Parts: sequence; structure tokens; C-alpha cells
Amino acid sequence: MIMFDHEVMSPEGLHAKLVSRLVEKVRQMPQTVQLIKDKKTVNAENLLAVLGLGVRFGDVIQFKVSGEQEAAAAEELKVFVQENM
Repeated sequence: MIMFDHEVMSPEGLHAKLVSRLVEKVRQMPQTVQLIKDKKTVNAENLLAVLGLGVRFGDVIQFKVSGEQEAAAAEELKVFVQENM
């Protein structure tokens, strides 16, 4: 299991379009990815669950990646969120 934090820099926070792209990215990965905010954990493949976290600009969220080749997947996901969120 690999975890990393990310501060959301999108002025609108995690809105539907961003979350949709994130979910699409995660669904392409064979690893399990969870998103954590304020001690609430959701499956990052679930669009409504991620939106339900209510992530806003400046919030720090945590990603938890587990499964085979999780280190490479975590790095790939980290680059994705830094470029898009």
C-alpha cells in the first residue's frame, strides 16, 4: 500500500468534469485506489462517492494505492493529479 497527499489547486475544487477524468484514469488501473478526506474513505472508481466528499480549493486529500506494481501506479496517479487537480 502506498499513500500520498495532494492539495487541490483547481479553483472550483473537485467538480464533475475533473472527477470524471479521475475516475476514468483510476478505472484503467488494475490497482485499488481509495480517496480519503477528513477520515472519510471512498473508492476512487465511484464518481458519486468522490463528488460526495465535497473537495474544495485548498483541501488536502489523500490517495491510497494498493495492488501489484502499486509504486509505479502511485507515481502515475500522482503525476495525473498534479497536472489536472
